[in-house]
Order: sequence, then C-alpha cells, then structure tokens
Amino acid sequence: MAPPPAVLVAANRARAHLIVVGDPLQLAPVCKFKENQVKLWLGRDIFQHGGYTLEQADSATHHSVLLPYQGRMDSAICDLIRGPVYKGRLKDRDPHKLRPKIGPELEYPVVLYDTSRAERSRAEQPASKSSRFNRYHAEISVHLAQLVLESMPELSRKPECIGIVTPYAAHRELLKDLVRGTDLEILARIGTVHAFQGLEFDALIFDLVESPGLAIAPFLKGGWGSEAMRLMNVAVTRARHKLLIVANMEYIRAEPEHFM
Repeated sequence: MAPPPAVLVAANRARAHLIVVGDPLQLAPVCKFKENQVKLWLGRDIFQHGGYTLEQADSATHHSVLLPYQGRMDSAICDLIRGPVYKGRLKDRDPHKLRPKIGPELEYPVVLYDTSRAERSRAEQPASKSSRFNRYHAEISVHLAQLVLESMPELSRKPECIGIVTPYAAHRELLKDLVRGTDLEILARIGTVHAFQGLEFDALIFDLVESPGLAIAPFLKGGWGSEAMRLMNVAVTRARHKLLIVANMEYIRAEPEHFM
C-alpha cells in the first residue's frame, strides 16, 4: 500500500541495489483524489508502475521473482484465492500442519453463512448517505465471534485473536456498538478491509454486507485484477485457522460483474 513517491524516497538511499518486496494482487495505496494524474502517482502501487506481472515473476523475468509459498493459512482457506487470484501459483509451505479446531462447524476451516433466504438481510445507508450497513449481518457476525471465542482454549484468548472485517465503515461502527461492554471488545478487532491489510487472526469473520435495499457498490464489482479481486484477496487471507463468511449469495451472484 506504499505510494510510489514514498517508495522512491526510500529507494534514493540505496547505493548499489534495491529490493522491493510486496504483493501487487493485494490492495493498492488509498487515494481519495479524483484527478487522473494524482491517482496515477498516489493510487497505484510500485509494481503497477513498473508493469510487473504474475507471469514474469513466476518465470523470474523483468527483474522480478515470485515467492510462491505461504504458511499463514489453512490449505482450505488458501484454496479460495489460490486459483482465482494467483492462477494456481500459490503453494502451501506445510499443507499437513496440525491446526486448532475452533468456532462453529469444528471440522471445517471455511464456513459460508448464506443470508439469501432471510427477509431481514437488507443493506441500509446511514443518515449521511455514505457507506452502508446491514443489521441482520452484524448480529450474525457478532454471534459467530462469540461462538468462536467460546470454543477457544483459555490460553489462546488474547487481545485481537479474532477479526471481524467488512468493506464498509458504517457497518464497522455498528459491529463495534454491538460488542461494546463484552469480552469481544478486547478480544476481537473490528475494521474495514483496507485497515486489515498486513494483519492476521486465528479466526476471521468476513461480513460482505451487500443485500437487497442498495445496489452493490462499484468497488465490489470486477474480474481478475480489479479492486474487487484485491479486496476479496486481502479479506479472506487474514485468517490463519478459521474463516467464516457472512454473505447474501443470491444477491451477489445476481450481479454479472461480481468477483466471488
């Protein structure tokens, strides 16, 4: 997420060699300016500016190399992005590693909670008309976090061992209101996907919010290489052992450009 000017300032300290390490398939720098020239320099990562591709890194060309092994996630979690994002090039360092079984549905590292049949699953906007939230989803996400916490051994219950991530700031604030005064206020971290890049959690609840009531936001649309792909990649890969997804799948799949 480092803007290219910041990378260039750091690179200027190099006397002989410069090595840039990062993942151009995760989120780019945040840029709220609309001007094209400003977005060109502040809203793109250094890999985009250099024209580096996944194929070039895999073949060790264009002065780049791919680091293909990951050790954070359970293999089942990695499978969600292994093909759709990394085109089969991402491998597990230790696919048979024993991992703790936590949360509901103990035997499954990934569980989808589909709210398609729930009439209460509706997206709303706050009075400011910016961002969005879903009360039904928020209640489910907090309940799932509580179930995860109850299943964890006492020694594993550390501050921010659980993550609840969402694309929307308004939904983040609703989630924080729901956990206020409970153990989850300390033991769970709640935030947007952009704020979660670089973090990891034993268990993660990913709440997509999108449901009837509002059209799906433009930044959640698009195929490979889109912001939607990068956002989904960051969101699901924050989990080490358990990933719980709360989504209205019928509504999302009705959108022809969804990346799911």
